[in-house]
Amino acid sequence: MQFSRRNALPDSLVTAFQNAHYVVFATDRPFTLRIGQHSAELAHLFSHYGADCAAILTAYNPWAQTVSEKTNRRAQHLLQHEIDALGFIRIDGENRAEDKDGPSEPTVIALGIPRGQSEQLAQQFGQLAFVYIDGPCTPELVWTYSK
Repeated sequence: MQFSRRNALPDSLVTAFQNAHYVVFATDRPFTLRIGQHSAELAHLFSHYGADCAAILTAYNPWAQTVSEKTNRRAQHLLQHEIDALGFIRIDGENRAEDKDGPSEPTVIALGIPRGQSEQLAQQFGQLAFVYIDGPCTPELVWTYSK
């Protein structure tokens, strides 16, 4: 089932996106980002790579509907290829459910990608939302349609 702009998302899905743990595998010690919380680790990563923004994107489970692992892997590979072709630094990550018993999905952290391009990619791969981070290093959840 796809969500239209006229339909509201279930509160449980909105809460899951907002409370997820967004893990970044950029260093010897992975670190976790949370929506609305400043990250000193991310500020260090930005400084190291000379970046001033990033997006956390996935191609898994378009429209928040579970699909096969094979389909998910194929879509994620295409997303990675798109980010590489655009010339952005790509770091692996993972979205994890807050309760740690819920689903987790591989992600791509694209350093230096503008917000508009991030949104285009999220929409292209059927994602309801993505995480965007700019200079203040405070992750923001960005919906790709009106919730």
